[in-house]
Order: sequence, then structure tokens, then C-alpha cells
Amino acid sequence: MWITSCRASAAILAITASLSQGTVAQNATEAEDASRDIEEIVVQGYRDRSYLATDSSSATLFSMPIEETPFNIGVITERLIDDLQINTLRDSVLLSGSVVRSHTHSNNATGFTIRGFAINADRLGYLINGVPVASFDAPPAHVSALDRIEVIKGTSALYYGAGEPAGVINYAYKTPQRESRYAMQATIGEYGQRRAELDATGTLGSDQLLYRFTLGWQDSDGVVDHDYAEDLAPTLQLLWMPSDQTSVRLIGEYIEHQGNPISADTFYLDGAYVEGPKDQYYGFSTDYEEQESKGVQLHLDHQFRDGLMLRVQAGYKDGGREAGNSGYLAFLPFPLPGFNDPANGLALRSAFDQERTAESEYLAAHVNWSFETGDLSHNLVAGLNYSKSQLTNIGYFNSIANVIPQLFAGNFAVLFTLPPSVDIYDPVTVPYDHRTNFSDSPPFYRDTWEYDNVGLNLQDAIDIPSLKLHVLLGLRYNESGFKTIEAIESDGSPGAPFSPDEEDSAWIPRVGVVYDLNDEHSVYFSYGESFKPPFSSSRGRDGNVITKPETGVQYEIGWRGAFFDDRLSTTLAAYELTKQDVIKPTGIPNVSEVSGEDRSRGFELDVAGQVTDGWDIYLSYAYTDTEITDAGTTSAGEGDRFAGVPEHKAVFWNNFSLGWTGIEGLSFGYGMDYSSDIVAGAITDFTTLSFGNVDVEGQGLIHSANLTYSRTSENWDLHLNLGFRNITDEFHVLNTTNTLFAKRGEPRSVLLTATLTYF
Repeated sequence: MWITSCRASAAILAITASLSQGTVAQNATEAEDASRDIEEIVVQGYRDRSYLATDSSSATLFSMPIEETPFNIGVITERLIDDLQINTLRDSVLLSGSVVRSHTHSNNATGFTIRGFAINADRLGYLINGVPVASFDAPPAHVSALDRIEVIKGTSALYYGAGEPAGVINYAYKTPQRESRYAMQATIGEYGQRRAELDATGTLGSDQLLYRFTLGWQDSDGVVDHDYAEDLAPTLQLLWMPSDQTSVRLIGEYIEHQGNPISADTFYLDGAYVEGPKDQYYGFSTDYEEQESKGVQLHLDHQFRDGLMLRVQAGYKDGGREAGNSGYLAFLPFPLPGFNDPANGLALRSAFDQERTAESEYLAAHVNWSFETGDLSHNLVAGLNYSKSQLTNIGYFNSIANVIPQLFAGNFAVLFTLPPSVDIYDPVTVPYDHRTNFSDSPPFYRDTWEYDNVGLNLQDAIDIPSLKLHVLLGLRYNESGFKTIEAIESDGSPGAPFSPDEEDSAWIPRVGVVYDLNDEHSVYFSYGESFKPPFSSSRGRDGNVITKPETGVQYEIGWRGAFFDDRLSTTLAAYELTKQDVIKPTGIPNVSEVSGEDRSRGFELDVAGQVTDGWDIYLSYAYTDTEITDAGTTSAGEGDRFAGVPEHKAVFWNNFSLGWTGIEGLSFGYGMDYSSDIVAGAITDFTTLSFGNVDVEGQGLIHSANLTYSRTSENWDLHLNLGFRNITDEFHVLNTTNTLFAKRGEPRSVLLTATLTYF
């Protein structure tokens, strides 16, 4: 694949170079408008920014109006994130009704589902400025650098290769600007919350060289005892424009996070969650996590002539997470006197020490050619991209699982080497000596594996004015590979590869049509496919490891409307997404089959923009109907919903101007966050030790509000935001796929944020 990638890249560059030799210089203004929309911006005061975004590039590689794209794209703007005073990447993404948190692995978790299906942090699923990155428990981005978040819903393999059919999340950063601008932001709040941000942009000695520097810092004591969070995230960008036809954007970033992972602070007992004290912690006082990521990106745009452009993207990112976690083994199939007594709330506490790292690289070259054939306008994109990620997982799990053989041999003395148990009704938090030297094995198991993707992309966006149609036709040929680099068991012996070495290829189509009903309203239809090689060592009836990829198909229809002089946008989308060839158990030990099918269908409503000059609104609602439609030979779980995915999720926020009070710049914001009941898998109850799925209480309805004051002069802007979260102090549990151990949501709190911007 390396050879295929290099040859194809060289061919594209050679073709585009030959085209440039015959280029005739175009008007400078036309070239700037056509090739560098990132350069032009009007400096605005805080209140002038909007919840509405009108274009996206991550869905089609080149900037395209959202109203002309035949699929649903949710955009979370910087203004919305600021108004809600959100300080984590996770909570920012969850402002989309279609996105659900998929696990409680870490306080800084980045595991999500879109439309019911997980997105792969270890393969594809996360983009930074349109560049795929691998994020193995490391923060892929930081909220301080964000301009917006784009949630591309549904199959997106056309440009990014093998992966789940759920979609992708693109973190788009603020871009360098010519006009000098300096912003400082500070936040203080309950539970020791302290946060500061710096944002500076302008020129460096010449109008041809621009910069942008952002810095995020946070220090929080947390609600729960022994909880803490410290973040540091500098990002530097340089934009060089040597001519009207060429721009080069270089991005370098570093993100550091330290804290307590808090695997769980809530238990499910006798059919309900135990509502303990807000500050109660059930783990070890020495639990910790350290996350770090470093990345660099290069974006080159060159306009050969009017309508012909080359875009080259390259990126490298590495990061990881080191942690000492605590967990609970209340799910043992038998009580262990003095150590594990689920009926009375006694849980065997375990210790889990782990280091996970990810390293990814990306290279892409695409040509964008705009031309006309008769009455048709074409926007053709052709090129290839290559991505590779290498991931390492090192861990040690200290629990009853390590001593069961000795127990049956009669050696009960080994029990005293176990971490102490916890009584959830009368917990005592004690220290534990976590192992931090991850270079030795034993006692750590080690797994290292590598993915790579190379694909040839072709897409044509065709406008047919006479028929009021926008047609999108796309096709990708993709090759993907997987191989195990290292597999070592915790006792030092060679381990079985987690997944077999394999190579797969596929043709991936995408088709869509948008029909303009009039200038304000349109309807659309789209069809897309996906595929993903299996990531497991499951074996079939023939004894061989299963290598057949999972495939996905999605149909989507939708309506878009613009209201109030295009200041308010509304999208209503309905879809059906089916994933086939899913690996399922056969009922025979160590034998699986690829006969399974999972299906998700539903509809989404997204509203964003302004109703009037003094009323901003944001609504993102998703109804998600999931079902295991074919569970294979055993039919186990067939007809069940997916674990952890609520049927209903909604995020609503609006901001009202209070200028009628006589105080110019005063406004009031109010919003609600709702999530319905979920199905949780794995163990469902302490008392019964049952393994079936069960409905558990969802997040419910959480209310938030703020009072803001903004004042703008000719060269500065001041914004004060007094926020109130979870006004009614509603007890709620964050979404989880395991009912036993979940994280409690944030209680009532008050935050004050001040932002000062100089122009």
C-alpha cells in the first residue's frame, strides 16, 4: 500500500504541475475569493456571532454550502459553546442531539455514538481541520482552539476509508486573520473551577504572513472527593500567502491533561441508582490519569487558474494516556465472604493500571476543477488520501481474576494481596500503590497493532439550474490493512493476536440529490455505504479467524428551510442505517459467525440562528430507534435495542436580548438538556446478578440559564456571562452501557466568565 500511495501521489502532483504550466494569471481578487475563503473575515463583537453556520468542508473536502449537501450536517459554533460556558471537548460534542456518550472510561472521554453506532477513535471518526487522527484515550483537540464542531451524520467512507457507518466529527480550528485581534477569557466557579484562555491573531511583519495563537488552561478541584483536572493546551498557526494564488497553513499543537479518571461514582442496586452524597468517591485516593497529545498539520492550496485548484493536506499526531484506575467486581457469579457480597452492597474493588498510545499520519492530494457543460455546472474533486495509525495497549488488572486458580488450589492467603473491598453504603477511600513503570512485561500485557488506509476518490457536485437540482455523485476505491506488531501476555509469554493480519479492498459509492422547492426551502435524498474490517480474534466454524468486513448501508431523506431573511436554518432528516455481516456468537464455545445485522433508524430536527435581532435559538433533537435485527444462530438479544443509546435526546438553548430594560447589551439565556431511558447491557443488578438487558433511568430534563452583559466600542469588546447549570439540582447519571457503574452528572453550579477582546 505504501507503493500504491506514493505512486498515486506522484501521479497527481505531476498532472497538476503540468496543468500549471499553461496557467494564465487571473484577477487577484477573483483568485482570493475562489481559493482562500479562510483569509477573509470581518472582525465582530461577541454578540454579532451566531449559532448558525452556512457551509462545511469536511463532508466534501472543499467548502460547500450546507443547503446544497444531501445529508444532515450538525454544526456547533464557538458562540454556542461560549454561551453555555462549556470547558470540555466531550460536553461540546454532546450539544448535538444525534451524538451520545458511549462509555465512562475517563472524565475526559472521547467515546461517542452517532445515530446509534460507535465512531472509532482508534481508526477513523475524528478529524482535525479535515485531517483524520487516531485518538486512543488521548484528547484529539481542545475547546480553546475551536471555531466550531461539524458532526457529519451517517456513512462518510467516501473520503476517509474504512470505519463504522455512524459518521465523523470534525474539529475545525479558528484560523489566522489579517486584522489584529487579542482576546482574554477567565472563568471562576463552584467546586474550584478556574479557567483561562488567550487568543491572538494578526500579521507578522507582512500582509503575506499571518498567525494565530490560542492557549487554554484549566484547574478544577471537582465535585467528587479526590477528583481534580488540570489542562494546558497551546496551539500555534501560521498562514503564509506568497501570492494571490497560493496559501500555506501550518498548525502545531500540544495538549496536556492530568486528573482523576473516576471510573464510577454511582451504583445500580435493587432496580435503581444509589443516590449517595455528591462528593462521595468509591475508588482509591491515589487514582490518576495523565493524557498528552502532540500534532502538526500542513494545508497547501494553490490556484492554477480560475476554476482549477490543488489542495494538499498532511498531518501527524501522537498521544496517549497513562492511568491508575479503580473498578468494582460486584458481578462475580458467587459471593466471597468479606470481599464480595452484592446483596449487601459490598463490592470487591480492583485496580487497573494502563498505558495506551496512538500515533497517526495522513497525506492527501486532491484537485478541484469547476467547469460547465452546457447548462450544467460541475465541481469535480479527484485525488487520493493515505492514513496510517499505530496503537499500543499496555495494562495490568489486579483483581480476583488473577487469583482464582490459587483459590481452587486451597491457597487462600493470596486473597490478602487483593485491593480492599468497598461498602457502597459506608465507603472508605484508601490509597493504592499503582504500578507506573510500563516498560516491563510481566506483569503488563502488551499489544501493538497497525492500521492503514489508502483510497482513490472521485466526486462531482453538479448543479442543474433548469431542474432546480444539485446532484452529488461520488465513488472511492479503498484498500485497508491491519497487522499485529506485538502481542505479549501478562506472564511474559507470547500472546494471541487480537485480530488477524489482513488486507481488504472495497468500492464505496455515495449518491445524493437536492431539489430546490424555492429560494428558502429544499428537499434531499442520499444513499451511502461503509465497510469496516473486524477487530477481534473471533473464529468461525472452520477454526479460522474471521476476516470478513462489516458493511453498512444508509438511506436518508430530508427537508431544509430558511426563515427570517435566512437568519434561521431548519433541517428535518429521516434515515435508516443497516450494518450487516456483524460477528455474533453461535452458542458453541469459541465459535462465531458473520450472520448478524444491526439496524438504526430515526429522524432528527436541527434549528439554529436568529428569530429576531434579539433572539438567538439552537435546537438539536434526535429520535433513534435501534434494534439487533439478526443475532445469528442463538438469537440472543435479537429484537433488543442497542445498549446506551436513548430513543430521545434533545438539546435546546435560546438567548433573549433584554434591551427593553434600558440596559443595552443585557441578555438572558435559558436551555434544557434531555435524554430518555436507555438499555444497559452487561450486569444489570447487584442483587440478582442478572446478565440480561434492562431499561434504566435516563438523564431526564436538566435546566440551565445565564445572564450576560456585552459592551462594544470601536476597538474593544467586553462580555460577562453569569451561568447557572442544573438549576433544580437534578440527580442524573451520565449515559453508560453498563448499569452497575456509571458517572453522576454535574450538580447545580454557578460560573462567571469574563471575555475582553481588543481589535
